[in-house]
Amino acid sequence: SVWTILFPSKNGTIEADKLYLKAGEYGETELDNRWSVFREPLNSWSSLFFSFFGLIAIFNGMRDLYQNPDPKFALAAEPSFSIAFGICAVYLGVASHLFHATHLEIWRKADAGMTNGVVLPLVAFSIWNRLRPPAMEAEVLLGISLVILLSFTHGYLPYGSSDILLPVLVASMWMLELYSMVSRRSTSLENYGLFFKCIFVTAGALLLRLADIKRKSPAAVNNLLVVYFAVVFLLAFLVGVVNIEVPVGIAAGLLVLFYPNKGHIF
Repeated sequence: SVWTILFPSKNGTIEADKLYLKAGEYGETELDNRWSVFREPLNSWSSLFFSFFGLIAIFNGMRDLYQNPDPKFALAAEPSFSIAFGICAVYLGVASHLFHATHLEIWRKADAGMTNGVVLPLVAFSIWNRLRPPAMEAEVLLGISLVILLSFTHGYLPYGSSDILLPVLVASMWMLELYSMVSRRSTSLENYGLFFKCIFVTAGALLLRLADIKRKSPAAVNNLLVVYFAVVFLLAFLVGVVNIEVPVGIAAGLLVLFYPNKGHIF
């Protein structure tokens, strides 16, 4: 089969058939998945949204590269960052889909590595756009990002590393953006509003993720969801209910709340 060609056996054992070493740590093996051949059906399919939005990023980057002679934004002026991010997101979606469908350790490593690595092109763009270090052109920063990315996917990331590494990478982008806004006194209130809106959305996503993986503790899930919906409604009060983030956030929270027996969603 294609599987055995890609992952040949050693001493009669197919290395790729090694299960996720800590399978069941979030209660995912105890949930009802009889309705699908996948280990975590909802999580498997929702992971492909990474690939979907990655393709959009690649499309936008290619459009900026070939059809935008007068870019008005920094990201459009250097579309290689968009293309690199899109490629990483596409691979993350595939790796995450295969991991949550199979619980195989080989895809767990790829999923963990890309969960952190997908942010690297964005961090590189923040450094290039906000600091402009000497002799650090876009290609150089993306090259460094690629080396670090390969160390994530082909090296060894300890279990739970994403809980620390990913927030650090995201926070570094926030700090660079905030530094730029503070240092430029001409920054508009609209930019500040967008910045704090991103913080609200990220905080909500973090709470939702925690609620999604704490299914072994219903009390913890309920407490996290209370805080999550409070954040969503506060965001709705600040930006209005018509913003796409608000109805999507409510729908995502309701999925976690009403479908605990279907396995993890995100």
